[in-house]
Amino acid sequence: QLAQAQELADALSAERVLLPVEQDPSAAVLLGDLRRFGALAEVGLTDPLGLFAAGEVARERLGAPVLSRGLYLAYADSGSDDPWISKALLAALALTPDEGGRAWLRGRLEARAGNPYVLASRGEPAPGIEALEEELARRLQEIVRTP
Repeated sequence: QLAQAQELADALSAERVLLPVEQDPSAAVLLGDLRRFGALAEVGLTDPLGLFAAGEVARERLGAPVLSRGLYLAYADSGSDDPWISKALLAALALTPDEGGRAWLRGRLEARAGNPYVLASRGEPAPGIEALEEELARRLQEIVRTP
């Protein structure tokens, strides 16, 4: 169900399937990940970086690549000028199965050719990327702590 999830509601409905077996350790872990995902998606309503964080959980913990791609794109389209938009576009590119979609994303990334993430993806020197990663980690920690 999670692998096919395309919308938040699709993923969150998996909780109903897991609740009857929540005593199982693997089900408990997945329930925790689903709840964290839902909380991060909710943060995304007021802080677009929450969408990025929810996309990370969807990809890394829930095995929901389609949903993850959608969240990365929602973050990229949020109107934010965060430098991590390029990182989100690169993540979406890696999750895009069709060549047309990949070409579209490569075009969006080309418009950000000087961004350190884009430079690094091309194997070029990417000054400042370490500082960006540290700042991203700090911001994500703040979001995770947000009630």
